[in-house]
Amino acid sequence: MNRKILYTLVLLLFFAACKYEDGPIISYNSKYQRLKGEWQIEHLEIDGMDSTQLYIDSCNCNLRFHKEHDYGWGGGQLIDLLKCKPSNWNGANRGYWEFLENKKILYVNLYSTYGYHGIGPINRDDSDWEILRLTNKEFWFISIVQNKKYFFKFKVK
Repeated sequence: MNRKILYTLVLLLFFAACKYEDGPIISYNSKYQRLKGEWQIEHLEIDGMDSTQLYIDSCNCNLRFHKEHDYGWGGGQLIDLLKCKPSNWNGANRGYWEFLENKKILYVNLYSTYGYHGIGPINRDDSDWEILRLTNKEFWFISIVQNKKYFFKFKVK
């Protein structure tokens, strides 16, 4: 009888751990490990309107999150903006990030040179990104910039 209860609990935990809104309930990888790496745009909505093509046409940056601290860049973990348009642009696309509010908010501070212009929170000096989903393959977040709501979906590159 005890084995049946144990097997049932293990099975329930297994199914419960599969998915939830923000990512898996139980994961072998921490949020740091899931965020680390390179991400490319999959979808963008600005105030509920599909703006994916606008992002691709205007900046099309990939995001690369590093787990390492760089105290020269504000003391947080590093973030790079990669493959941004225009393609001949070689300025510094770097900043730092850190988790806030029990890892539900990602604070991002971007620094760029030579007048790089992105979209919404990927153009700002600093912004808060509310994490909606973070798995090994998906990273979704919302950020409000100048009273506009930006809903990004990135996928692992």
